[in-house]
Amino acid sequence: MSNHNVDSGERSDESTTDVQATFSCDKCEQKFNSRQELKEHTDTSH
Repeated sequence: MSNHNVDSGERSDESTTDVQATFSCDKCEQKFNSRQELKEHTDTSH
């Protein structure tokens, strides 16, 4: 008996986009989607 209703992960993007972690700059409160983006911002802007 095989179960074809197993979650393939195709819809996982729907739930993760709303709950995506944001990284905010301590100096100007600008928000970024990744720690790398925040680091590049602080290295170049502050």
